[in-house]
Amino acid sequence: MRKTIYFFVTGLLLLQGCLMNDDIGQQDEARRAENEQLINQYVAANNLQVQTSASGLRYRIFPASTSGATPKLGDQIVLSYIGRLTNRTLFDSALNNRNSFIRFPFRVNAALPGIDEVVGYMKEGDSAVALMPFYLAFGSEPAYGGKVPGYSPIVFETRLVDIQTEDEALQDYIARRKFPADSVVKTTSGLYYYFTKRNPTGTAVSGRSTGRMLYKGMFVNGSVFDQTQNNQAADFNVNGVIAGFKEGLNLMRAGEKIVLMMPSGIGYGTQGRGSIPPYAPLVFELEVVSVN
Repeated sequence: MRKTIYFFVTGLLLLQGCLMNDDIGQQDEARRAENEQLINQYVAANNLQVQTSASGLRYRIFPASTSGATPKLGDQIVLSYIGRLTNRTLFDSALNNRNSFIRFPFRVNAALPGIDEVVGYMKEGDSAVALMPFYLAFGSEPAYGGKVPGYSPIVFETRLVDIQTEDEALQDYIARRKFPADSVVKTTSGLYYYFTKRNPTGTAVSGRSTGRMLYKGMFVNGSVFDQTQNNQAADFNVNGVIAGFKEGLNLMRAGEKIVLMMPSGIGYGTQGRGSIPPYAPLVFELEVVSVN
């Protein structure tokens, strides 16, 4: 009897799960139809001549020239943009502030699937308008503090400002941070480093050192992917970190601070890790608190 009850309850739970999935599927289908209607209305109201991709993206490219470079896997993309809802409500823009441009490695982990797709149709210097249904934009969840409601289609106007190599992206980061050019050093591995605090009498890090450190890990767009919390130092082992981090640590002494800027070849490479996508150049702000 107990076994019969178990199978009955298990079957009931599976049935409930299927019904819930059906409900979710029906809701998404309804939202897709609603998005399609809103996008069609926007296209008609603005007399746009657009193409439609297999994914459902509507787009139009405004070529700047026939000689611009086209992006390829791992290129570093730089975009200026305006983001609107289909009722023309502005939720974000970065037209002239280079520090606020969108930056990401092409074809690996774009902020929005629709952005990555439309960039694939562009050349450097081109502009585009892309109309993205929710599943190519921010999905079912609200974004921008609720400015973009869940399931919203968006209108994304953009210009492909630059297609950069990883080294160019790091040089761009250095220029935007206004680090003194004569104080930034590049090593043969491609690592750039800039000391923000020196301590000649501190204990030097060596190839087998352990110790304590404070750090912040960032992408070249300035967004943080990891950091020590509440000024609480973390343990380090020189032989237990990525190559670029290890190289940087071995330049340091206790009490010193440094900015390490590294290509993915001495970071997380072509595979990435966790929230770090493949082909991502990285920046670390690092302070060695103590060396054992």
